[in-house]
Amino acid sequence: LQQGLHPSHQICRQRMAGIKNVLASLNMLVFLLYIILLVRLQFSEKERVLALNGQLNDANEELRQANMQLEEYAKESEKAAETRERNRLAREIHDTLGHALTGIITGIEACTALMDVAPEAIPDRCPGVRPKRGKYQGHGICQGRPVPEKGIYHPCI
Repeated sequence: LQQGLHPSHQICRQRMAGIKNVLASLNMLVFLLYIILLVRLQFSEKERVLALNGQLNDANEELRQANMQLEEYAKESEKAAETRERNRLAREIHDTLGHALTGIITGIEACTALMDVAPEAIPDRCPGVRPKRGKYQGHGICQGRPVPEKGIYHPCI
């Protein structure tokens, strides 16, 4: 017992010391619960971040595959554009040659008809055609010579 204190004061002090000890213990318990909760939240956040990272990796893989498909489509589109341009050029060449050949054929037919009607007008009306041994021979590209790449005789009209 402490000296000079009344026994009721001593009991009061003991009770106060007991309450102080209970409050200190309660404070430690609350602190421990807070730390446990904080660790659980950190663990939960880490799991959420890992899940989001997995989703991001999946999305990146899908984007990579989509990019590869897009590159393939671009190559196909480029080939299609080249084919369209080739076809356009082929049609243009076909039309130009067809028009030129139609004009040549029409001119030849006119000269042939003129030979039967007025052979003396042929040099004036058909400048590329001249008489040769009683017949008319055109002055085309081959001029009646052998075609070198085929080795055959190809008479010009």
